[in-house]
Amino acid sequence: MATEEPKQKKIKRTSHEVEEEEEEEEERTEVATYPTDAPDFSSTIRINEEGDSFFELSKTRRVTVRQFKGTTLVDIRE
Repeated sequence: MATEEPKQKKIKRTSHEVEEEEEEEEERTEVATYPTDAPDFSSTIRINEEGDSFFELSKTRRVTVRQFKGTTLVDIRE
């Protein structure tokens, strides 16, 4: 007896399925680009008169980080 190799069945795909697969491959290869311009404000840590650290986000906004009863609090002010 001769051993026969099993035949592989060919799967028929519709053109719609082929198009979807191609679109998925294109979506995976796209890379988002973002502007690389740096903001105009400084990101240095400053200390206010109460001894709390703060960052200036813009001319009118700042973030203060402080400790209160063992808990870290973050204040965002405008």
